[in-house]
Amino acid sequence: MKRTQVWAMCWVLSLPFAVLGQDTTRVAVDLTQLKKDRLVVTVTPPQGTAELGDFVVPRIIPGTYMEIRHERFYHNFEAWDTAGNPLKIKQKGNHVSVAGDLAQLTYEIRESYGSSKIWDTPLGSAGSRWLPGESFMINYHLLTGYFEGYEDAPFAITYTKPSGWYGHTALTQEALSPTV
Repeated sequence: MKRTQVWAMCWVLSLPFAVLGQDTTRVAVDLTQLKKDRLVVTVTPPQGTAELGDFVVPRIIPGTYMEIRHERFYHNFEAWDTAGNPLKIKQKGNHVSVAGDLAQLTYEIRESYGSSKIWDTPLGSAGSRWLPGESFMINYHLLTGYFEGYEDAPFAITYTKPSGWYGHTALTQEALSPTV
C-alpha cells in the first residue's frame, strides 16, 4: 500500500515538469549552413497546441522601447504539418499566420548590423552580424519571435556550429556535443 502511495505521489509531482516540457518552443539554428548569407532558423512550436496563434516577430526590444521592425530581416517563411505536408502562410507586418496544424516553421534571416540604411533608429547594439567561417554575433531578439498565447513560454535554443568553435551567452549553456 505504501509503495503505491509513493508511486502516486511521484507521478503527481512529475506532472508540472511534463507539462513544462511540452510548452517549450524549440529554436534550431545551423551556423554551418547559410543560404545566400542568411541564417536558416527552424522553430518547433509547443507540443499539443492544436490552436496556435500567429507567430509574431518582435518590433520593440525590451529595455530600449524603440521600434526596430525586425520583420524586415525575415525571408522565405515555410511551414509543415506533422506529416511533412506544406501549410499555407500569410504574412502581414510582423504577424505570420499558418493555416493548419503546425509542426515546424522555417525562415531565413539576413544580418542587420553594418548598414545604416536598414535602421529606423540609431540603435546599432541591437544588430546581428555574421562573417561565414569566422564569427557570428547574434542578438536573440532578431533570431526568433513567439506564438500568440505563448508569450511567457520557455524557449530551448540549439546552435549547430563548426567544429572547434565555442559560444558565449548570458543564458545557461548546455553543450550537447562539440558541434552543438
